[in-house]
Amino acid sequence: MAGAKGDLLRLGGLTSVVVPLMGLGILSQVTAAILAWTSSLLYARYEGWLEFPQFIGWLVFVVWFYRAHRNLERGQVKHLRFAHWWTWAGFLIPILNLYRPIQVMRETLWGSQDLRPLEGRVSSMGAFSRAALLVNLWWLSFLLSFAVAVVFGSEGDASGVAEVVAELLVAASNAILIRVVLQVTALQDAAHLTR
Repeated sequence: MAGAKGDLLRLGGLTSVVVPLMGLGILSQVTAAILAWTSSLLYARYEGWLEFPQFIGWLVFVVWFYRAHRNLERGQVKHLRFAHWWTWAGFLIPILNLYRPIQVMRETLWGSQDLRPLEGRVSSMGAFSRAALLVNLWWLSFLLSFAVAVVFGSEGDASGVAEVVAELLVAASNAILIRVVLQVTALQDAAHLTR
């Protein structure tokens, strides 16, 4: 029966869309940083257009995130703390959006490891530890980008530098997130093959 518990949703196809879109988002953030540094007039004129690929990338990422977290229940991972809707609502609810997305991503990463057979878990613990570190770096750079934009973005002359730093931090955050997406996808697709 399609969609029954135990049937994992394949992430590979969706990942092949998420990664290029997020890569395009990185390119648009770097372009925005260059424009912010060289010409505030051009930056102000094209900022919205440069944000569009980033927005589309995030929409597709949220769909991927939902499916990846939903696989934990389908794979009968025990002791899940968060419902699937937190994968998108965690970004939208003020105050919670400062910490809920990383909590859900950590749960998705840990749960994806639990989907694998026990012998597969032991052999990949080094790679798994690096992925856990990447999740923390992703969220730190994501939060720092907003902090820089909010705190320093309205400082007059310094705002150009703040915009450059904020744009580059978002680009770094997305680059790190691509690595996390690939790691979770690899864990879940490996689990899919062993079922």
